[in-house]
Amino acid sequence: MKVSFKLLLNSVLTILMLTATASANASETLTPEPDEDSYNFVTHYRVHISAPVNRVWPALLDLKSWMYEFMLSPVSGIPESIGHVMQLYEGRDFRIQITAREPMKLLAISNLPMTFEGEFGTGVGIITLHQHGDATEVALTMSRRYTWREDGINHLRIRRSSAVFKDNTRAMWQGFLNRLKTDVERNWKGNQPG
Repeated sequence: MKVSFKLLLNSVLTILMLTATASANASETLTPEPDEDSYNFVTHYRVHISAPVNRVWPALLDLKSWMYEFMLSPVSGIPESIGHVMQLYEGRDFRIQITAREPMKLLAISNLPMTFEGEFGTGVGIITLHQHGDATEVALTMSRRYTWREDGINHLRIRRSSAVFKDNTRAMWQGFLNRLKTDVERNWKGNQPG
């Protein structure tokens, strides 16, 4: 699947603006569209890691090491490179693709278009790294757009609107980033001259 550079750049800039204005370590927002069948679900998480960005970047690229609840089986492309496609769940046509990569600064991953339980969805996740002295801030912002394609009530939208779903989503994604933090800091401190 080819993605236009202009479209990707606009998506990245929008998400980076959301990242820059987020005041908490985690936030989830569900926004309906005027057609009432579509909505956007935007989430933002961040973590501070006590290690320089050159130690965080390689660990970040090893997605399976800190997001091991997902299958992340290779489908096509070169691992850790733009164009690499991975299967997220077994038995479901849910795939993600690395769409942009700026070493030590940014990794963009697209949720490839799919339909699940009557709802069409696609999205993008942007992971940014910012060096702060000897530490690195890792921020993850995801924007997903869903469209209901069935008659009747969209039970997935109702579920995503609930506090329980938002709490579970926050626990999962913040947990992934905390796992990345723990792994990097343990390896970084173990390699420090002492």
